[in-house]
Amino acid sequence: MEIARQSEGFVSLVPNGFFAARWPPFRKVRRFIAAAKRFSSVHNWTRKDSVREAVRYVSDAPRNSRRTCSPEKKKNVLATRVMDAERLACVGAGKAPPQSIAIVTGVNERPPPNGVADVDLAASKRAYALRHGYEFLFYVPKDDGRPLEFSKIDALQDAAHNNRRHKWLVWMDADVWVNPRFATLGLDLWLRDVPKDRHIVLANYRGFNTGVLAVRSGRRGRELLAMWRAVADAGLASCHPHDQAALQYLQLWHLRNDVFGFNCTRTSPKAATCGGFWSCIPLWNEALRKAAGAGVFSYLRGTLPKWDAGDVVDRGFANPELAPFWVATETPDRPKLQCFRCTTSLDEASRYPGKNFPKLSDDAMDGFLLNHKAQRLFYQTAFQVSRDPNHPCFVPQSVIDHYKP
Repeated sequence: MEIARQSEGFVSLVPNGFFAARWPPFRKVRRFIAAAKRFSSVHNWTRKDSVREAVRYVSDAPRNSRRTCSPEKKKNVLATRVMDAERLACVGAGKAPPQSIAIVTGVNERPPPNGVADVDLAASKRAYALRHGYEFLFYVPKDDGRPLEFSKIDALQDAAHNNRRHKWLVWMDADVWVNPRFATLGLDLWLRDVPKDRHIVLANYRGFNTGVLAVRSGRRGRELLAMWRAVADAGLASCHPHDQAALQYLQLWHLRNDVFGFNCTRTSPKAATCGGFWSCIPLWNEALRKAAGAGVFSYLRGTLPKWDAGDVVDRGFANPELAPFWVATETPDRPKLQCFRCTTSLDEASRYPGKNFPKLSDDAMDGFLLNHKAQRLFYQTAFQVSRDPNHPCFVPQSVIDHYKP
C-alpha cells in the first residue's frame, strides 16, 4: 500500500469551550494562574476560547492507533502536498517498526518562496519519522488573530491528549529540517538520559528556544502544556518571541515561585515593544541575572557569569535547578540536537551567523541533527533538486535564491 494512502488528512473544527471541557483545569494550573495574576500588569484575564482549525495528518501510525477528530472533516491542499509520496522521495525515506515517539510539526499557508520551502522541510521531517518508526503529526493552524507561534501549544496539547501511547512528543518548527549526515541517529539518543522529573526537553540554543522541544507524555506533561497555554492566553507574552517568552515565564516561575521581575507585556495595545525591547529575551536574561544574584544556580557559586545569565540555562549548566525542564546538550556520542542557521556545513555546528554556542567540551561530537532555518543549505545538500518542471522534485531557482548563503 502506498504511504500516502495509509494516512488520512482532515481539518478538525474545534467548538467553543472544547479545551475547557476536554482538558480539565489541574490544581497546579489554577494555583499558577492565581499567582501569575499578581505578577501581571494585564488586568483583563478573561479567557477567550475561539474556534480553532487544525489539520492533522498521521503518518504510518500503528494499526491499532486511536485517531480522534470532530465529525467535520475536509481535505486540505497544503497537508496533501506535505503527504505527497513522490515528493517524499526527494529527501529519501525508509521504514522502521513503530516506536514510542511522535514528531509533531505544522505550517501555515504562505505564498512562495516560503510556502514551497515549508512543504519540502516538512517532507524532510516526515522522512526522518518514517526512517525511525515515529508517528508523524502534521498541523495547519487557523489564523485567529493570535501570533501563529502560539499554535504550537495547540498542536502539542491535541497530540498529548489524543496520542497517549507515546512516551515523547517532539515538536519541530516549520523551518526545521533534518541533517542527512546524522539522520541515522534516533531522538532517543537525546531523550534516554533525561531524569524522570523532567518533562519538557529543549535543545541548547539561546533564549530557551522552542524551535525544537520534547514533551514527555503523561499527566505532568499535559499539565505543563496547560500552564504554558495559560500564560499565553493571559497575555503575559505579548512581544517576540511569543510562545518562547511564555515558556520563559514558566521556567522562571518554577525556580522559586517567582518570575524575578520578568514582564513581557506591552504597556498598551498599540505599544511596539515590551520594556523598551522588541524581543523579551533581554528581559529574560535580566530576570535570570536576578535569580543568579539570589543564589538560585549552584553552578555560579554566588558569582555572576561573564556572559549572559541566560547562557547558564541554555547551555545546560543550570539543569540541576531547572526542573521540570531539561536542556539536552552534545556529548561524545551525540552532536547538538539543534543548530540555528548553520549555513555552511552539515558536519559542524558553526558559531555564526546563528550565534550558536561552542561545544561544551573538546571530546563532544561536532555537528547537529536538526538545522533551524538555512533553507539554502537544505536544497544544496538534503533535497534532490530537479530543474525539470515536470519532475516531482522540481524546485524553482527563485525559491533557492530567496535564501541567503
